[in-house]
Amino acid sequence: MIKKFTLSVFVCLFLQTITLQAQQDALYSQYMFNQLIYNPAYAGIKGGVSINGFMRNQWIGMDDGPKTKTLSADMLMPDGKSAGGVYFIQDAIGPQKNTSFFINYDYWLPLNESNRLSFGIAGGLTQTILD
Repeated sequence: MIKKFTLSVFVCLFLQTITLQAQQDALYSQYMFNQLIYNPAYAGIKGGVSINGFMRNQWIGMDDGPKTKTLSADMLMPDGKSAGGVYFIQDAIGPQKNTSFFINYDYWLPLNESNRLSFGIAGGLTQTILD
């Protein structure tokens, strides 16, 4: 009986020291149009300049419903072996507001006449405000 009580007290004390934290990523329902945001190696895949703008307003009519705005642009570089892109995201969920800006770079390694291997890297900044 004493062992069970001691174990219970120990478990309760241990669980009180654990803190959980989470983050909410922006939700996109049009994945096929937002591939640059998920994969930086997608930059320049269309061969020219590509500019996309999206807005998602969930739970219309309710205060503080999730709202996401995205603007992205990418283009093939003149050398034909690399591409670059940028994207801007504004995401608001209740009192939390996130603003992000990212830059992408993509390098293509030709495998044969019709296939290539694409490497991409992205870096950026995110500002989170809790009001």
